[in-house]
Amino acid sequence: MRPGRRRDGRYADGRLVWARGGSLFAAPFDPTNVAVDPPPRVVQRGVAMSATGVAHFDCSDTGILVHVPGGAETLQRSLVSVDRNGREVARLTSGDSLEEPRFSRDGRTIVLSLRSRSSDLWLFDITRGALGRLTFEGENFAAVWGPDERTITFSASPGGASTGAGAGAANLFTLHPDRSESPELLIASEFDKVAGGWSPNGATLVFTEYHPDSGADLWVLDRAAERVQPFIRTRFNEYAPALSPDGRCLAYVTDESGRAEVVVVAFPDATGKRQLSTDGGTEPLWSRDGSELFYRSGHRLMRIDVSGGIAHAGIPTTLFEGRYVAGTVTLANYDASADATQFLMVVAEVPILPSVLRVTLQRRSGIA
Repeated sequence: MRPGRRRDGRYADGRLVWARGGSLFAAPFDPTNVAVDPPPRVVQRGVAMSATGVAHFDCSDTGILVHVPGGAETLQRSLVSVDRNGREVARLTSGDSLEEPRFSRDGRTIVLSLRSRSSDLWLFDITRGALGRLTFEGENFAAVWGPDERTITFSASPGGASTGAGAGAANLFTLHPDRSESPELLIASEFDKVAGGWSPNGATLVFTEYHPDSGADLWVLDRAAERVQPFIRTRFNEYAPALSPDGRCLAYVTDESGRAEVVVVAFPDATGKRQLSTDGGTEPLWSRDGSELFYRSGHRLMRIDVSGGIAHAGIPTTLFEGRYVAGTVTLANYDASADATQFLMVVAEVPILPSVLRVTLQRRSGIA
């Protein structure tokens, strides 16, 4: 239900009481015709509401109203930049359900998702500190840069950029940040898809597809041949593909051991498989020069030295630790600057927890 609509209602003595925007409203209610007689009136302001729309109140037929004081929470998150020691360098921007930040190749712009009333892509201009909306219809999310520096590849479900192919599924589209052209359908099927990343020459896209029988699988798009084919598809889940900067290795996550671990294979032949994480791992990400592989393990951002090649990969070490928001799709919910000295991380703005319960005694039916 969209913000601003009636939420979390209660029925008491012929009246319906509901919450909206941190206030309680009441109006006579006819259960026979399932109709509310307008106009409603405010019976209590300053009521705590969670970001999911749950309001913390109750009422009785005898006119007793009990509520937790507060206001309407949101899923407000901030995008922060931290150094390699985890020290916060800057707070860049914020928004409801902010996710999936990605530096542009020149490092001047960040594409990200805001999933509030709808899920849309936004662009943040680092120099100007300006946040501008990029998509306007339907559900759009999980953007990566490519196949070239002036193009973004992203997922969109019907009602967004979708043209109707693969109805019901999140398909892959491309879009120019200046919106000089309409979004272009890249890959369509009956199953949801999330882009992982493009090869350095922009010829190949690796992405995750979700199948009801095999779960999450890795697929590859060959642009020149206009061919899509499975890359790794097993009875286990394989997701979060990340191509190395030279395009010769692919890191991804698999749960074949019983928990999520980061593994690497040669690309494009999928040989030489090697597990690099040692205590669980998700959201792999390469440094721009290919000398480091990062991933997340709980609240820790891990680092592996791969400057000597995958066969001589180092032991994972903790780069820094913090309660940053993890990704909700297979795309990593963080990014590294070109020189890997700063990291974009997402912080949840935690509201102050209420500690008071207020009881209001009114005359019978006084809540309406």
